[in-house]
Amino acid sequence: ASGTVAGIEFLTDRELEVFEHLGHGRTTREVARELSMSLKTAEVHRSNIRRKLNFTTAAELTHAAYRWVYERKPD
Repeated sequence: ASGTVAGIEFLTDRELEVFEHLGHGRTTREVARELSMSLKTAEVHRSNIRRKLNFTTAAELTHAAYRWVYERKPD
């Protein structure tokens, strides 16, 4: 379905926040600042998201996050 990402249900609430920010085009540094976390913590969240969603590249992660944010149907 449009806007769905396989495995999204395995993300923690915080990982989902990071994923959403990435979908809005934020860099990892911007995500860290906006969510009041260290850059290292943001990088760990990003890495965990990639692993849980089975993405091999940063581009796959960014593309999926963008699609998830912009193609989801309103609740």
